[in-house]
Amino acid sequence: MLENVGLHVRGIDANFIYIEDPSCILRGFENFLHYAWMVLGLFTAGLVIGWGISMIRGAKNDIKENFKTLVLIFGILTAVWPILNLLYGGDLLGMGCKTMRISVGGVNEILAARVAARGTNAMLYEDIDIYDSGSGLFPTYEMPEMEDFPDLSDLMNWTPDGTITGGTPGIATVPTNIPPILGGGRTAIAATNSSVGEITYTATDGSQYTHVGGSLTWRANNPGALRDSSFTRRMGSIGITINGFAIFPNPEVGRNANIALLKNSEYQNRTLAQAIARYAPSSDGNNPTSYAARLARAIGVTTNTYLRDMSDIQIQRMAEGIRRIEGWREGSIRNN
Repeated sequence: MLENVGLHVRGIDANFIYIEDPSCILRGFENFLHYAWMVLGLFTAGLVIGWGISMIRGAKNDIKENFKTLVLIFGILTAVWPILNLLYGGDLLGMGCKTMRISVGGVNEILAARVAARGTNAMLYEDIDIYDSGSGLFPTYEMPEMEDFPDLSDLMNWTPDGTITGGTPGIATVPTNIPPILGGGRTAIAATNSSVGEITYTATDGSQYTHVGGSLTWRANNPGALRDSSFTRRMGSIGITINGFAIFPNPEVGRNANIALLKNSEYQNRTLAQAIARYAPSSDGNNPTSYAARLARAIGVTTNTYLRDMSDIQIQRMAEGIRRIEGWREGSIRNN
């Protein structure tokens, strides 16, 4: 998990995990020395073979001088690393990215608590945020691979009220692990997110309740995983998560905000492929090509279809598909 968020795990023992910031420029210098040693070794091997062949053919080589040159080159290369370590307190990373320690026991306690609260299917990558609190940069969540996407096969006949359009009448089939958004329930007027995995809401009557576990999208009433912005605030968001997502007063408001965004000119004048490349860019760890392809098949269009040419129901099906792909999963609600 630590390595997947970009950290270098330098070692582990019974008590600690030792990690470092991979952006340290000196670590790149260490890698350079490592590869320089390898290249120099290969070059030296070639020289030795060349000397041997030339001596067999009767050429005269000053073996002593050649040997001195090799010793000098390897000596300098070997001495660079310990000299730098000595200058920087025994650790080349001492210039700003020293190795840090994480308690193995502490990590195990966190994991055990999550599994106990959520069961063995706990999505630890989403429940635990790992980031440098002093950097101002917050974690992003990677898009699952295409085969891991939830089932979208029913969206062709899905309508907002849950009924089938055409075919046998009845309720649309929605995967049991991604239930439909239902109206009603509580509506909040304020929200705070002070710890990972929990968002506390204040209802219109002043009572407080907390969304615990589940997916980030469910906890924040944000089925489209919309980042906090002036747009989401205009659409009624009431807070922001610690990693920058908007919090809405209830799921319906969050869904309406997502649909409104897709109907905005910024998206309407783009093809489905272009819209998803903007909505879920690869720079955030997404796979926009697979994302768009799944949505296109699910709502009955091609990835080259402009959103302005889609009907209202297709836009709503698109929003529903986004909700599922973003991993909507309900947790529990605790009354405070």
